[in-house]
Amino acid sequence: MQFMGAAHGSYCLRPVSAGCARPLTVTTVARASASGAAAAAYCAVDETVTTCEGLAALIADTACTMPTDCGASSLADGRCETVSGVANRCTYSCGTSSQCPSGVTCGGAGYCGS
Repeated sequence: MQFMGAAHGSYCLRPVSAGCARPLTVTTVARASASGAAAAAYCAVDETVTTCEGLAALIADTACTMPTDCGASSLADGRCETVSGVANRCTYSCGTSSQCPSGVTCGGAGYCGS
């Protein structure tokens, strides 16, 4: 995967041909698989705003005190916000609710759980 155009690790992702589901609803451009499979488009997070670590921090209901507490180390891939009414929780920016885990909406503040 990538984050903001730079390489950021390898993860198990579903090919778009198998169908995408929340929160992995953003389609990557066709790229080679780390396992050697032919290049394909994959279901992913929005790589311009978060990483798999940012998503994992939201799912784990991780407590935080500042944005740098959330997501991958040394990347601005998370936000420390009030999530679904609970203060100081990790989340990430979103454009639509389909980019958030099931049961979490992308509200007017532009992050999952707002």
